[in-house]
Amino acid sequence: MDEETVKEVKIALIRREWTQGDLSFHIGVSQAYLSLILNGRREVPWIEQRVLTALGLQERPSGSQRGNGPEKRRRNRGRVAAT
Repeated sequence: MDEETVKEVKIALIRREWTQGDLSFHIGVSQAYLSLILNGRREVPWIEQRVLTALGLQERPSGSQRGNGPEKRRRNRGRVAAT
């Protein structure tokens, strides 16, 4: 998440009187993981979009085309390739 967006997120949190913990609860991630994202240590586009949506901020085009979340990554687990 870029610095300008992080500033907007922090301002929105203050206006709503929310903590990072409140936001993390609403988007379904831990506060520690949300902190890593806001501090630029993790880039997770689908979580970034959830943050923006939860705070009513304008959504931004994602730099990644990986999908909308872990659901897409999970659907192939446990399948064995045919030989």
